[in-house]
Amino acid sequence: MSLIPGRTFLLPLTLVVFTSCVDASHQLDGSSGVVEVIETAPPVDLTPEPVIAPLPLALLAPELIYLEPIALPARHVVIATTSPAQSRKLGAVQSVEIEVEVEGGAYGAREISAVFVSPQGLVWERQATLIDARRGEKQVAHFSLPVASTFIEDQQLSGTWQITTLDDGAELASATFALEE
Repeated sequence: MSLIPGRTFLLPLTLVVFTSCVDASHQLDGSSGVVEVIETAPPVDLTPEPVIAPLPLALLAPELIYLEPIALPARHVVIATTSPAQSRKLGAVQSVEIEVEVEGGAYGAREISAVFVSPQGLVWERQATLIDARRGEKQVAHFSLPVASTFIEDQQLSGTWQITTLDDGAELASATFALEE
């Protein structure tokens, strides 16, 4: 091939062959395996951000915070009376009535228990009741220990009995009462 008369130029012949290097097992149907990617830079936002001046504290609305008052420590006052009143003889006492005045402690429902301990030092009986404690209110829990026509009277269990009160399992107060022969 000669472009200039009288001169012969040899042009090298270059053959470019494009082949696909895609695994045939991963090739999509109808796809040649060639993917063209055009990269462009994301647009840059050139608008300045608005400057927001902080509001004066006087214009801000106050945030309400609700706090629960801390419960006062629980306190029990135990009052033991016999029925009929002023009786101390085993044959005359029908029952021993216990009142536990409860102040303070956790608010809401909780268990108050009375544990009766015999003069021999053995736990005789445990009774429990629920109270619904409210702030600033006294609650009274009632307990009763039957005496007449029970094992206490039959076995002549006279002497000093002890009552221990529990507030949700924690021992708080104790008192005593005496039954005479």
